[in-house]
Amino acid sequence: MKIIDLKIVNIKYKDEEENEIIRLCDMLSPALKEIEEKLHPSNKMCITVQFGLSKINQEKLIEMGVEILKRILTKNLAPSYKHLIPKLAMFLIKNQFTNPIVLEKEYLCKEIINPYDDISLLSDDALSELQLAYILLRHQEKTLEFLTQPQNEMKSLLKDAYDYVKTHYKISRDKITTPESVLEYVWQNIKYGWKKPSGEVLHKVTYEWYEEYQIPSVEEVLENHYGCCVDMARVSAYLLKQINYQSLIRLTEFYGYFHAYSIYKDEKNWYRLDAESKNDPPIKKETYSKKELENHLSNCGISIFDLPENIDHKKICDVYESLQNTHQLRKNKKLANQD
Repeated sequence: MKIIDLKIVNIKYKDEEENEIIRLCDMLSPALKEIEEKLHPSNKMCITVQFGLSKINQEKLIEMGVEILKRILTKNLAPSYKHLIPKLAMFLIKNQFTNPIVLEKEYLCKEIINPYDDISLLSDDALSELQLAYILLRHQEKTLEFLTQPQNEMKSLLKDAYDYVKTHYKISRDKITTPESVLEYVWQNIKYGWKKPSGEVLHKVTYEWYEEYQIPSVEEVLENHYGCCVDMARVSAYLLKQINYQSLIRLTEFYGYFHAYSIYKDEKNWYRLDAESKNDPPIKKETYSKKELENHLSNCGISIFDLPENIDHKKICDVYESLQNTHQLRKNKKLANQD
């Protein structure tokens, strides 16, 4: 018996409603099936949705789908999990529990460094994301059933999540054999930030950071579990070399803002490995040569250099200035030879 009776009505453009309703129903169908099979709602639900748009783009379609699922989930899940419903609805639209939950594993590996992180520093949104990622990974196909039960103590969430990652996903240094395992090791052992000599941790780049920050050694970064993009790139390049990959560290500068990442060579091709990447895939093939990249970025006002290895305990601004001066000297020498 069909438990969820979904009625979608276009109240404004009845002539064109059929195609849009089919698209929406097709998108919702797998999620509704998951809910019916996993939650087993005791009462038949009739959900009526009205809209007045003749044409719906994909973004609007997803938004409508999420709203429908939020209404259904609110009627079935324990009230203590109400804050997770928007994120769970979005997850159901894009995935089903029968698929590998790769992004949730990636999120947990990035966010959980040790069980003693101060949970009070997390925003409500980050905490919800962390909690849902942990629940999805731990319970997978039984997630919806779990979410009908009363909520566990939030105070133990971070340690429980850490213990789960440590048991199932933690990579030890002797198990690093590929660039992908280098990336996961960096995610699992380095959180973005700068641990000052006083023990205070800065989580965002500030004027104080630029004034006082000195580049730590690779082992110091791994010992204190904090680092910026420069530190993550240096650790990545160091670990890549240990498993016999040729690697370099690239530093870019744009109006006083720095970013660093490592590159490595696999057979004939170079790949970019950026553990702090927010938009692009963390590992992707380099499509430009160094010279082409310099020309391309210079047109955008961006400088790019290869970082030397022996920069422990130096200030990044001083390192950049030295690289810039060296580059200018070479450029001047080249021009002089042409004359």
